[in-house]
Amino acid sequence: MNTAEPLDEKRFFNRRIMAEALLSFGVERLWNLLVRECEQFQGVEEQFDGLKNDVEMLRCFLEDAEAKRHTSAMVRNTIKEIREIVLDAAAAIFKPTCGF
Repeated sequence: MNTAEPLDEKRFFNRRIMAEALLSFGVERLWNLLVRECEQFQGVEEQFDGLKNDVEMLRCFLEDAEAKRHTSAMVRNTIKEIREIVLDAAAAIFKPTCGF
């Protein structure tokens, strides 16, 4: 009977236990990270929908304002600034997020 065999089996068993412990630790850490990331996204959809509604409301405002052909330079400048904000917001909202 070879005395090295029981020692090799014991080493293998110890390594397996260590590997399982490390794997369990890693999975738990990844799970905790995933939970934290998901918590950060709670409520984002409602905020996104609210932003889309605001952009649409401002687009309607711009249509009405342009139809009135304001003569005041300050009003025209304000309309111009609002238009730039709306265009930037719309570009951010409707920007494709993937390569399709």
